[in-house]
This record gives sequence, structure tokens and C-alpha cells, in this order.
Amino acid sequence: MATVLDVASYILEKQGGTTAMKLQKLCYYSKAWHLVWEERPLFTNRIEAWANGALQS
Repeated sequence: MATVLDVASYILEKQGGTTAMKLQKLCYYSKAWHLVWEERPLFTNRIEAWANGALQS
């Protein structure tokens, strides 16, 4: 299973540089959509949607 760092690295590799907030949101959406499509989480790291970005723990 991937980690949130693996997902972030993949996004940066494909997209190039981006802001921290945008990267956090893309990781959050990646986890959510993977859960919808595959019925299992993409990574086990906890990530939450916040008004001004995501909290990763």
C-alpha cells in the first residue's frame, strides 16, 4: 500500500511544482476517489479536509 508521501511524490512528478495547499488537496481527493472506485483506501495516513488546507498526521 502506498503512503501519502508516495502519492505526493507521484503528483509532483506528473504535475511539476505546486503550492503546499494544492498538493494537500490533491492527496485528499486522491484518497477519497480511490476509496470510491476501489473500496479501499489508497494510503493509511490520516488526512482531513480543513477550510484552509488539509491536516496530515
